[in-house]
Amino acid sequence: MKKRNKDKKNIRILITLIVVIIVAVGFVVFTRGSNSPDGNSLQSTILNTDSWKTFQAGEGTITFKAPTDFIPEDGEEVFSLNIPETKPYFETHLIKEARIDVVFHDKCTAIPSNPENRAVSTTDVVLNGTAFTKSIFEDAGAGNAYKTTEYAVLKDAKCYEISLFLHSTNGEALYTDKVSQIKKVDAQHSKDIENMEKLFESVVGSSIFVK
Repeated sequence: MKKRNKDKKNIRILITLIVVIIVAVGFVVFTRGSNSPDGNSLQSTILNTDSWKTFQAGEGTITFKAPTDFIPEDGEEVFSLNIPETKPYFETHLIKEARIDVVFHDKCTAIPSNPENRAVSTTDVVLNGTAFTKSIFEDAGAGNAYKTTEYAVLKDAKCYEISLFLHSTNGEALYTDKVSQIKKVDAQHSKDIENMEKLFESVVGSSIFVK
């Protein structure tokens, strides 16, 4: 009798251990799955550029990689990639226009500054072994906000200026007076801009200059 009770107790302990192990394994799998970036998310695009498309500009003198859903537009002295104003790049309705421009000419020119409502910051950066001059230009007016981030480099007597242009509505307060909604949308918009600038840096870093 005592042996049967002991056997039942051991079986219960064994079952409990098995249940605990199953729950633990399930939790680990779920946690990893929830923390892993979606294949269609912006974060995964930034981390993995293998699926990006290679574009050419400047009569083939520069190549770079960008997401396949960026729409190319080739001009005489500028090559542009129009960025979708929707997910996974932008989560709010505040963005109005987003594009990457590649301008190529004989001389690098600084972005003009205006002490009234424009701010310009310039730094020297190195991306993938290439030294660029990075400039940031911001402007606002009539309910609109504009930001241009530019990387300029002189290669073989030709200046390449690769820039990200972002035009957005100047805040959710233009649409509602609900403080919680304003904070939520504006915070998401700031995050979208930050993520897009990281993606753009990856685009610039993939640049290859061909003689």
